[in-house]
Amino acid sequence: MIASSSFTLALVFLTILALLAKELYYVFLPISALLLLNLSIADNAVSRMFEKDYFVWLGNISYSLYLWHWIIIQLANYTLFKDWFVITNTTDLLIYFFIVTIGSLVISHYSYLYIEKAGQNLVRKWM
Repeated sequence: MIASSSFTLALVFLTILALLAKELYYVFLPISALLLLNLSIADNAVSRMFEKDYFVWLGNISYSLYLWHWIIIQLANYTLFKDWFVITNTTDLLIYFFIVTIGSLVISHYSYLYIEKAGQNLVRKWM
């Protein structure tokens, strides 16, 4: 209950700060994150949504995704945009987004399985 109230207070504070600064886009991400945290603490539809398998999977691979996504973006830029693929319309942008997203998710998944979990199991054996 205390954590929920502190998230709510922080959310209100950031909202007031955004309105005073007239720069809402600078604090949109923290406000959104605090709102999701606040909603996920209680037993409601949002917390049940985050318990679904695909959200748990996304949470498991999130560190690998963080590490790999920029490498995949740069690799796609180097290979796709080098000679033959130029974004000229929305369809090309969606194709690029699809390639980068799927590539990042697949590599992150296998990185989680074969590097992170193996490391976790190795540490558990030593302890």
